[in-house]
Amino acid sequence: MSTYAAILETEARAIDPTATARGHRPVVDDGADGSVFHYIDTASSRAGINAISDKLHHHRVAVVGLGGTGSYILDFVAKTHVEQIHLFDADALLQHNAFRMPCALSVKDLEEAGTKVSVLHRLYSKLRTGIVPHEYWIDEHNVHELADMDFVFLSLTDGEAKKLIVYALEEQGVPFVDCGMGVYEVDGTLGGQIRGVHSRVGRGVRWLRVWGARGCR
Repeated sequence: MSTYAAILETEARAIDPTATARGHRPVVDDGADGSVFHYIDTASSRAGINAISDKLHHHRVAVVGLGGTGSYILDFVAKTHVEQIHLFDADALLQHNAFRMPCALSVKDLEEAGTKVSVLHRLYSKLRTGIVPHEYWIDEHNVHELADMDFVFLSLTDGEAKKLIVYALEEQGVPFVDCGMGVYEVDGTLGGQIRGVHSRVGRGVRWLRVWGARGCR
């Protein structure tokens, strides 16, 4: 079909240089192949990485904390083929949050906003299925909910809650990344820092890596 289209397109362009056989119309995904997306992932096929993307099928991922770091994590993970993305955060979405998230919120969005989880669930459910909202924080009563995850992203600031979660994930053998970033002013210049901890199980051995960076410009 592509060969015939190219032949006809060449003849058409002899008459109109702007003629094209490619309408670039959205192609709806019927989910027959188990896809989580409402329309076909043409980015993976365009890059030739379908086989790699498929490795994420049937995975369950959690993002704990949906602020300036967690919302960006969600944005990237939502465009992969993981089956479920569980969102944990109890905070309301406020106006300053709109300037720390990858999405663009209107005044109406802010007027109708509820929690960060409810807003992000509504936005990213337009793209795909499997966005699971939890409008509460993880504590000692519900930390067991993370035990069923294949991977957990921690992007919360509460040190005590984070300590509880890390101990539980370590005990259950659930791999995770704890990360955060921030910016601040120093003598009229902009400073920033980034921090991360990566923990996973490999060949029966717990592997832990901590990294951080700080700068001022």
